[in-house]
Amino acid sequence: MVECGDKRYGYLLGFLKNKGLSAECMEISNCRGGTLPPAIGRDKTNIFLFAVSTVISKEIANYIPKNSIVFCFSLQQAAKAVLQKNNVKIFDYFDDEVLAVKNAYLTAEATLGLTIQNTDKSVKNLKVLVLGFGRVGKAAVKVFSDNGAITSVATIDYYEQSLAAMYADDVYNLCSYKNHLGGFDCIINTIPKKILNKEELDKVNKDCLVLDLASKPGGIDFEYAKKSGLNVIHALGLPGKYSPAAAGKILAESILNTLSIS
Repeated sequence: MVECGDKRYGYLLGFLKNKGLSAECMEISNCRGGTLPPAIGRDKTNIFLFAVSTVISKEIANYIPKNSIVFCFSLQQAAKAVLQKNNVKIFDYFDDEVLAVKNAYLTAEATLGLTIQNTDKSVKNLKVLVLGFGRVGKAAVKVFSDNGAITSVATIDYYEQSLAAMYADDVYNLCSYKNHLGGFDCIINTIPKKILNKEELDKVNKDCLVLDLASKPGGIDFEYAKKSGLNVIHALGLPGKYSPAAAGKILAESILNTLSIS
């Protein structure tokens, strides 16, 4: 059962069917009443593929039959307890490092596209600051650098600072970068905690595009940013919006690999 949260899951569904597997779309709203669709059996192993954006609640967990398999990204602690009690195997999509890296690259590509759409400048020589140097941060630096941007990285992690120095034009820690905020054309946040507050936003150039790729609530004080007239975009779920076919395929490949289905 596939929760068709965005276009990538339609491609995922098609990919699984092309492999000869029985797969169909599942609506989360059907979980509310606790009634199982006919395709779900009590006497076989059912596999549930939830959208990355879905947080599995206890209510949804109670809907899932015992001995099932669940793929998801986020679930409440109470839901996890229910699933474990019912002997449900839980797989986090992004425990697969291959999927995580490929998804990060698709995110970076989409971020480049958003930047082109929302700035009047060429990417060549565009001054870009990337906050954080995890998977998405690394991919963003590569994609923007490959297209001629002048990239900088700010991270608190000393190892990440050393690694970033091999790829970015400049590297800062999370204190020193604040002195340079006014010099960037584009700022990309990948850090999942509030990093750009009033103090930092007051230093940002008014023509700067600020993209937040961090999951909700994000790393920016959006209310203050809007009051300040800054062009700020909370860009979530980019692979599903900009490259759903590729995103669906890598999800399917990861799932089949995890289940050892060739």
